Amino acid sequence: MQALRGHQSIYNAVLFDDQPLPQLKVVERKGRSNSLKEKQNELIVCRYWYYVKLKRKTYPDTLDALENEIFLAQLTIIRIIQANDVLLKSFQETKPSEKYFQKKYPYIVWD
Repeated sequence: MQALRGHQSIYNAVLFDDQPLPQLKVVERKGRSNSLKEKQNELIVCRYWYYVKLKRKTYPDTLDALENEIFLAQLTIIRIIQANDVLLKSFQETKPSEKYFQKKYPYIVWD
């Protein structure tokens, strides 16, 4: 990961109350990293499969849950799922268990 200028001073300012927050220059970027988008989209498909197949949630309940977790509009979530149909089809063939998802994303609650 690339070191960010000033990130340590923000950390110290929050950690130690006696230090003021630094004024940092914000550099505008165009969009998000493609690799991060791909990871997010994969996670959305995994959560979608988990809710529908393993937790037996209804379609509207699944979309509500994903919207609240991922902070994307339901229409955007639907488009992401449709665009990643290859992954969804692979899940239909392999039928991953809850343990598969727990191992892949151990920092997410899968209950």
